[in-house]
Amino acid sequence: MTRQLVGLLGIVLAVFGLAYDAGWLIWLAAAVMGLSIVGRVIEARRARRRADDIRTPES
Repeated sequence: MTRQLVGLLGIVLAVFGLAYDAGWLIWLAAAVMGLSIVGRVIEARRARRRADDIRTPES
């Protein structure tokens, strides 16, 4: 849930940055969206690691 909220915050910042022609706000939005992507990658790796740990041994 928080990953989606961070991404949404990035989009909102980008829209306001474009509306007010504020370059620093657009860069901040890009950084926030980048954090959202990094969070998604970390969560996917954790899920894959958990799935590998759950495997049952072969007979």
